[in-house]
Amino acid sequence: MSVMAQLPPDLGGASGKVAYIDTEGTFRPDRIRSIADRFGVDGNMALENILYARAFNSEHQMELINECSLRFAEDKDFRLLV
Repeated sequence: MSVMAQLPPDLGGASGKVAYIDTEGTFRPDRIRSIADRFGVDGNMALENILYARAFNSEHQMELINECSLRFAEDKDFRLLV
């Protein structure tokens, strides 16, 4: 989803940035690169369009969600929160 959201609408995407809050420590940049390559997107550019944060507990997760809401309001290019 993090790559798909960046694709243009004619390819089923939303042409936007993604915020990714990792609650389990499973985010893998190499996986993003390989998925991006499959869609003909530069993997490093795909990663640059993902705002990544690691949440260590539920309180921290809520803080990160609040920060994301502010970021989404400031930058209208964000399309997805994972």
